[in-house]
Amino acid sequence: MPKIKRPKWFEKGRIIKCPLDYPYEKKKYCIILGFDFSKGEILFILINSEITKFVKSKPNLLELQVEIRKTDYPKVFSKQVSYADCTRIRKKDMNELVQEIENGKAIDCGILKTTKKEEIFNKILQNPDLKSRDRIYVKSTLPEDI
Repeated sequence: MPKIKRPKWFEKGRIIKCPLDYPYEKKKYCIILGFDFSKGEILFILINSEITKFVKSKPNLLELQVEIRKTDYPKVFSKQVSYADCTRIRKKDMNELVQEIENGKAIDCGILKTTKKEEIFNKILQNPDLKSRDRIYVKSTLPEDI
């Protein structure tokens, strides 16, 4: 199989606004964490504009929320403060996301600043509920070509 040069947005820490199905059925901001090439999936977390009451009531979940300020990403976020939800890794089909980016249904919003990316990845790796397979993909580096 010939190697394909990866798109520039195919990198960890990239902020993407893309359509998500149930329960959202709308576009959400996401942060790419890693890639499971064996399954053709992108691993990501959601960025929320608010922390839910449920998360606020659970100190172990609240600890896994990372604040993202509009002042650091003024062209991306409309709220003064948003939160990277490090409690749950989600997955999306790579081909589906590539098609969404190419046809304008998903938007590449840029890359996280290095310090924020490190903070988020450290929080994710501290999550005791993170599956070991997902932990490997979050920790691994992305090859230049796929």
